[in-house]
Amino acid sequence: VLAWAAAALSYNTTQASALTGVVAIGTAVGAVVASMRMRLDMATKVIPLGIAMGVLLILMVFIKSIWIAIPFLILLGGLGGYLVVPMNALLQHRGHNLMGAGRSIAVQNFNEQAAILGLGAFYSLSLK
Repeated sequence: VLAWAAAALSYNTTQASALTGVVAIGTAVGAVVASMRMRLDMATKVIPLGIAMGVLLILMVFIKSIWIAIPFLILLGGLGGYLVVPMNALLQHRGHNLMGAGRSIAVQNFNEQAAILGLGAFYSLSLK
């Protein structure tokens, strides 16, 4: 969001950070809706939402107006929140069955943090 807002909307870091908050609002709403509507046995049915998010991210290139960007980012955040709740529940359920709840969550958190570090390093290198 930060790099896109700078390129597409000519926003500085402070203004772009506010758009990150807009995504967070959508994520929170999506997560709450998912917690009320999704059951564990239907968790894999949200996988197409990940594909839809990828397509929508590509469409962000064409957004040049803040009035279009705000609802678009809320939608993206909502899809992300709706996707992550059942996926995390499924991961923790299967992990609990395979190795125990504590170890499963530890492995999940390690992988998430490793991915963040790896992709952050890749992004930094690609800017050079």
